[in-house]
Amino acid sequence: PRSRGLGDVYKRQALGLATPSALTCAMAKLNKQGILLKRADALEQITTINTVALDKTGTLTQGKFSIKQDWYADTVDSTKAWEISVALESRSEHPIANAFSGDVLHRVSQFSVTPGGGISGEINGANFTMGSAAFCEISPESLPISANVYLATDGKLVAAFQVSDSLRTVSYTHLTL
Repeated sequence: PRSRGLGDVYKRQALGLATPSALTCAMAKLNKQGILLKRADALEQITTINTVALDKTGTLTQGKFSIKQDWYADTVDSTKAWEISVALESRSEHPIANAFSGDVLHRVSQFSVTPGGGISGEINGANFTMGSAAFCEISPESLPISANVYLATDGKLVAAFQVSDSLRTVSYTHLTL
């Protein structure tokens, strides 16, 4: 067996100093590009990532929601259901509410917001919920559209909407890097 010389010790020390320096430089470069890492070991794990999920309205997207498709129950007057949706959403501060624009023709009472779920209120003596399927306590499996906002009353689905936002042009560049 060969004895370890002073050169081997220096190589290990140099490597021990170079690795943290390289990680620090990499994190600084990422910070300049707007990517913040809380821990340096995240760089070591980045090679195992196969999916990235982003949810930042107005940063990657334009922040201008629109209704791509709508659906109304057969037993419902679609104009009235739309008016109710507009009235409820007019009280909401969520960015999605801007997709439901129009004249507010109904007074909403007992309005409430459930973060992450939706909104609810009383219109003309009837209680309405608007938001996710879980919040509205409905099962939308058989709908002909891919909806993400629902209007319900007494656990019955009244209307469904596919609301979406468009990616900013620069987002395509950032997401394909």
